Amino acid sequence: VKNDATGQKENDVPSPNVLLDHFFPPSLIESFAASSNKYCEERKKEYPSLSCCQDRKSSSVFLLSSMYHLIVMIYYMDLVCLPSLCDYWITDHYMPQHRVMKELGMTRDCFLFMWRNFHVYNEEDIDMQAEEEAEKEYDLDDDGILEFVMEHDQKD
Repeated sequence: VKNDATGQKENDVPSPNVLLDHFFPPSLIESFAASSNKYCEERKKEYPSLSCCQDRKSSSVFLLSSMYHLIVMIYYMDLVCLPSLCDYWITDHYMPQHRVMKELGMTRDCFLFMWRNFHVYNEEDIDMQAEEEAEKEYDLDDDGILEFVMEHDQKD
């Protein structure tokens, strides 16, 4: 039976790969990974004593495969709701096993690191950072604005 509006069969269900490619193309996920890695590096420089920065096993770089896995895990957590985040990795015999959480060697600590450090940069973030740096460099309260404008006019 075909749907008149779309021409597709009513029982056609897109595969997970088709959905991922449509809604999360590799270029988007690669940009997420790059911006998250950049954010992690900034945090490591700013806070070198953080325990998550010391553990190399759980604080590895964001890769394309690990980003897709993170998205799948978040989607899975929305479908299968448990009282605690740690319950997805629990191994007690009375608890259900959640294979998707352990695929590709994703440990709870690694997931928590990615969860806490997932970051998306966009042009507005970069522009805002430049403005904040300018505000720090020049005291842009009163006389600083005039100094800032005069210096930038001379450069142009």
